[in-house]
Amino acid sequence: MIIEQFNSKDYSEIMKVWESSVLETHHFLRDEDFEYFKEVIPRDYLPNLNIYVLIENGLKAFLAYNNNQLEMFFVDAESREKDLDAY
Repeated sequence: MIIEQFNSKDYSEIMKVWESSVLETHHFLRDEDFEYFKEVIPRDYLPNLNIYVLIENGLKAFLAYNNNQLEMFFVDAESREKDLDAY
């Protein structure tokens, strides 16, 4: 398992984790809200945050922070409740 700072501007893998996690855990979101956030997060939010990723046979989770405040923490749905080395 590797935890490293994310330095790319290609957020596609991060957004796959985000989507998987949100669909699994955010049942309160309306479809239109989900689509809205799916569009604005990579465009308006991620470029302005410090991002770290957990990689173990692919990207499994990420966290994003700014000014010492955690803004996002998402774990891929298939990796939830599994024994990742970090735990």
